[in-house]
Amino acid sequence: MISMDIPGLTKAEITIKVENGTLKVEGERKDERKGKHHHAERAYGKFIRSFSLPDDVDSAKIEAKVENGVLELKMPKNKKALPIEIKIA
Repeated sequence: MISMDIPGLTKAEITIKVENGTLKVEGERKDERKGKHHHAERAYGKFIRSFSLPDDVDSAKIEAKVENGVLELKMPKNKKALPIEIKIA
């Protein structure tokens, strides 16, 4: 699982791609400041984050969800990568 803080962004402003074993999350926060500001804590601009995926992640089954400014990516393992127990006959 990967969890990222993305306050102020909607799911339409985020792009998630998997390519060659790398998960890439991209987005852009627009500068919403109008007029004079004495202090602004929220950063703006484009961001890109890349993560190398383990070989046992089933990239076709990755699920993404945005809730309360947090992006969560669930990455299930391949069934063949999960350990199995073999009974002795």
